[in-house]
Amino acid sequence: MPGKIGVGINIGSTSIHFAQISYVTNPPKLIRLSEFVFPKDEDCFSSSNALKLREFLQKEHWKIRNGLVGISGKNINIRYIPLMTYAQEKIQAIMDMEVDQWKEKIGVPIESSFLRIKLVVPNVPGGIMLLVIAHDSFLQEVTQFLEQAGIGIHGFVPSSLALAHAYLQFSHKKTGEHVCLLGISQNQTDLAICSEIELSFLRNLSTGNATSTQASDAEWEKAEAKRENPFDSPTIQRMDTEGNLAEHQQIADILDASLKFARLQLKLGELEIQRILYVHQDASWTQSVESRFHCSVEPLEIAKLGIDLPATDQVFVKSLSNFAVAAGLASLARQSEVPLELWSACKRRQRELLHRQVFAYAAIAIAFLCALFCILRIGSLHTESMEMHQQLEGKYQNMLTRSARIQELTEQNQANWARVQAILPLVYANQDILALLQWLPQNIPDYICLSQIVVKQSEKKIVLILKGIVEESSVDVYTMLKKFRQALEENPKLKIVQEKDPKQHEEGKLEFEIRLEFVHPDSKT
Repeated sequence: MPGKIGVGINIGSTSIHFAQISYVTNPPKLIRLSEFVFPKDEDCFSSSNALKLREFLQKEHWKIRNGLVGISGKNINIRYIPLMTYAQEKIQAIMDMEVDQWKEKIGVPIESSFLRIKLVVPNVPGGIMLLVIAHDSFLQEVTQFLEQAGIGIHGFVPSSLALAHAYLQFSHKKTGEHVCLLGISQNQTDLAICSEIELSFLRNLSTGNATSTQASDAEWEKAEAKRENPFDSPTIQRMDTEGNLAEHQQIADILDASLKFARLQLKLGELEIQRILYVHQDASWTQSVESRFHCSVEPLEIAKLGIDLPATDQVFVKSLSNFAVAAGLASLARQSEVPLELWSACKRRQRELLHRQVFAYAAIAIAFLCALFCILRIGSLHTESMEMHQQLEGKYQNMLTRSARIQELTEQNQANWARVQAILPLVYANQDILALLQWLPQNIPDYICLSQIVVKQSEKKIVLILKGIVEESSVDVYTMLKKFRQALEENPKLKIVQEKDPKQHEEGKLEFEIRLEFVHPDSKT
């Protein structure tokens, strides 16, 4: 709901006030005002009036997608409940019980909202909870009426709360001052008491005040046709003297009774009011109220709110205080959490369904993202597996090649051994050479092929020259050669006297040459 533009819709007994405030600049500016007057002798919220309101808004170039509606009169009730020392978690249960009792009492469906008043009240340790109750049928009727007129609404709040908010936001205040705010119309009166920083008391009354309905039907129609401000009509200001006195007395009595009620409900003892600010087109009653309560009575000025109205709306500037409630609603409409906000049961169910749909759509979106991630991950894993398969395939081919080479070496060793077997009879007389030839096949690793065995014999010693090739396998060629050399060194009858550096002429093959001497047991080292 928060945004740069706020729209307030105040539903009175004879008209609807619209106000639009822009918060792009500081201070905020009032950029549009309009008033729709209900036709006489007709149900205010009829379908025909909704169509007329739609035409009126189209003519005034209004598009309201999310407005906050102020209501008052007989269809709303404000109650005060002492909380004593109840814990915070029990407040909701207390309010629910109070609402259930009211449902049983009046026998019709109701909607409710509550707000804890921020007052330090010595006689009420737990503070006071302000409970607002409205007829659900009335809320649904107004909702249907506004929707037929093409108006989107966010919710309902008491007009007295909007009146107090307009004062706290846009009016000049004095330190330590308590102000009584009055909003008077034909059949309802809104009252609020505020300090310079916060709300203290709200009340709405259903009255029979007629100070705003003295004009004839013809005069109202004439003013509307000329698009003049109805509040400036001299006929409205012309009032019967006897009627004036009665109505002035009624306003004073209402104010006196409300102040006594506030002192009783808030346990404040003698609550002193320094100023009375009113929202009303007729000011003839103010003198009698001022003399009775001994304080100044002034129109509510929203001076801290800039004016940026089109030329066609400048007529409303003269009676700007009459739109204070609508301006307060427009300011409240920007808040993320509106105090004392009401919803009709039907609208609340629609909102809950919308939240469920949003949750469902969010769940579907999350599922889609998860599926997309899985698909991408599967594609990535498939690519990695293909790369690993290619690597394994290459290693497998290398193993096959090495296996073939090992097979060739084995066959060559077998052929060499056949040659050795052929010359064994010739060297049988030499036991040392014979023992060596028998020892060699058992100690030559499979991956080593002896390409040449040279025996040189003299009177003093026998020299044996071994030449061969180490074929690469799963074990490094140098490791295999080292293993073979260690086997030669461990033979007590052999001594390595010379060894040429191994040479690797092609990949995987290492050529070596080792010169050995036979060692006799009786020889001296």
